[in-house]
Amino acid sequence: MKNFTGYVTLIEEDHYVTPDMLHVFHEMVAAKSRLCAQCRVLTLGNYEKKPSYSFSNEVVIAADFISSKHNMAMSINKETYEHIKRHNQEFCNYDDYNWDWSLQYIGKENIVGRLPTMIVKTPRVYHIGDCGVHHKGKKCNPEEKVKPITDLIQANQGKLYPTNLKVGRPTSTTSIAYKKFKANGGWGDKRDHDLCASFML
Repeated sequence: MKNFTGYVTLIEEDHYVTPDMLHVFHEMVAAKSRLCAQCRVLTLGNYEKKPSYSFSNEVVIAADFISSKHNMAMSINKETYEHIKRHNQEFCNYDDYNWDWSLQYIGKENIVGRLPTMIVKTPRVYHIGDCGVHHKGKKCNPEEKVKPITDLIQANQGKLYPTNLKVGRPTSTTSIAYKKFKANGGWGDKRDHDLCASFML
């Protein structure tokens, strides 16, 4: 992929995508120079508890990448990757087992211009995972999480596939004030640091 300059999107195994996800992504790429030329990350998911498709034509621009807000279905291109790569030592050596916290850290502390993010107000990717290390003791049934999402999408068929993206106002779920977080640990082994750095040669 050394000659590929387009976008790479992170979709995890517990993400559910809407039928118009790729369409919205292409609309965001096309509108980026008009809506947020400085944005280095595009995010197709968010953590709105009650998403509304009445905002399907809006794009929210959050000032900077926040790991807990903008890590779902995030996309970066080669240019953004090169910014990250220049700070691979800081990224790889940051003592946090969460890659997105490490990215947030260098975005705030090292990368000139930071990591401004364009995020859709109505998600095109939903998190359906109720299992794993962060959900101990909870019942694990992703199918129960899918049903209300499919119902919501079915009820809003006419509002999918927007063609006129515009800037909306940030909300509390898309933009928060940054503070210098304490690293969570779990990434202190030099072998992990070296392996991480080897991927960025």
